[in-house]
This record gives sequence, C-alpha cells and structure tokens, in this order.
Amino acid sequence: MDFKSLSQYDDVLTDYFVDKLHLWFNTTRMNASMDCTFDERDEAIRIIQKDILVKGSTSVAAKNAAASFLKLPYFKNLTKNYSQTELKNFKHHLSLYLYMFSPRAGYEIASTVRYTGEMEGCVLAIRDWQAGEKVSCCVGTVAILSEEDDQALRDEGRDFSVMISTRYNTARLFLGPAKFMNHDCEANCRFVAEGSRVTFYTTKPIKCGEEMTVFYGDHYFGDGNCECRCASCQR
Repeated sequence: MDFKSLSQYDDVLTDYFVDKLHLWFNTTRMNASMDCTFDERDEAIRIIQKDILVKGSTSVAAKNAAASFLKLPYFKNLTKNYSQTELKNFKHHLSLYLYMFSPRAGYEIASTVRYTGEMEGCVLAIRDWQAGEKVSCCVGTVAILSEEDDQALRDEGRDFSVMISTRYNTARLFLGPAKFMNHDCEANCRFVAEGSRVTFYTTKPIKCGEEMTVFYGDHYFGDGNCECRCASCQR
C-alpha cells in the first residue's frame, strides 16, 4: 500500500472502530479532521459479537467480520468506487482493527493525558502478561516513505507515526491499532516486524491495568529523549 491510501484507510477505521464504537473522544488523525456519520452502531456491535467475540481471534473470523462490515451502508458507500486492489487492501486493514475486539487480545485502547496534556489513545493491558509473549492482536501496517514524503509529513507536523527502519535505512509510516502503543524509555514491549506488518513481544511481566509501551528510539523526543514524558522518565 502507498502511504496516502494507508493513511486514508486508517483515518476512516480509527474514527469508526476506535472513536465512535469504543472511546468518547477523537484520537489523532493523519489527514484533516473527519467525522463519519452512520446509523448502524447496533448492527456493527452485533457483527463484532457474532463474528469476533463468539468465534475468537482467528484470521478467518476477522475476514468474515470484515466482509460483513463491507455490506453495511457506510462502508458500502465508502468503497463503491474502489478498485479490486484498493478493496483488498482496505479489507485487510479493516481486519486488523477487528482483532482489537477479540477476547484473546489482552489489551484495549484507553485514554491518557500523560504525553501531551491532551486526551489521546494508549494501549492498556486487560490481563496479566508474562515476559516473552506475543501481542498478536495488536498489529500495525507499514508503508515506505520517499524522502520527499517523509520531509513533507515533518513540515506539516504529521510525522507522529513515522518510524525509521535501521535495517533498510528508510522512513516508514506505521498505522493500525498498534500505532496507539506509546513510547517509554524502559518499555515493557518491543517491535517485531513481519514483512509489512508490525506487532510486539512483551519484554517483562505486565500487570492488568498497566500501560503497554514500546521504545521508539534514543532521540525520538529530542536529543537523548530529553523532552520525553514517559512514566520511567518521570520516576
């Protein structure tokens, strides 16, 4: 997926599944503010209950649920002019957001004001985790950025979800539910790349109710992370 398509898909799915169905405020978007309007909340919850909560977090269950959502009026109208490739990519990204609702997810998207003073999303553990576990239902997708696109996002102040691949020395846009995993200088999770997908492994025990965090880099928040507001820096 090119980064512009990925960012547009992610904005729609964040607004629908995170802000409208789960939280009570608007989280950060890549593009201009948007507000989806739909009258299918009850039907959306029914699909999640039937295809995800009952059947569990398997790829088949998520794909079936995604197919059901694409038949709802909002998504049917949204994707009516998509090409087959665009529809396939959108459906794939939609599936990643449906993993959040699995009983096996072990986390939920919650709220925090720690990092900016404003309400924003975070990943909160809803069960105890042991070190070395894969957080398989918290997944993100990456799209490679050209130098021009990377610089444009920085100039526009939209580089909050850009990560640098040290292996390939490229900037990549990182979106999906996993984008809500915040930074901590003594993080309890680590990034794991699986092709164009990214998920996490726990690096230490995490108690239910604790925020799940990952280390972004040595200088992500200023020189030596001197501007970092994570819990470890506060301590």
